[in-house]
Amino acid sequence: MAQQKQSVKVIHGALDEEGKEIILRGVICNDSLPLLQTDEYQREVLPQTRIRDLAEAFTTGSVPDIELGMRGERMQER
Repeated sequence: MAQQKQSVKVIHGALDEEGKEIILRGVICNDSLPLLQTDEYQREVLPQTRIRDLAEAFTTGSVPDIELGMRGERMQER
């Protein structure tokens, strides 16, 4: 039996255009979060006050939006 590839799942997705860029806006499924790939240069050290603000946002359910970039064009719409 062939192993199924894991992929990042975006729910409630919609495409938007800004200039020459096409942007996918939506919600990343919680199960997909560990599949997001980052590199060391993308991890800045946050000040303690910002960490406290984010922790509070998680408890109140009002976490701010994040912006992710994608390299390449390998994607599949299902």
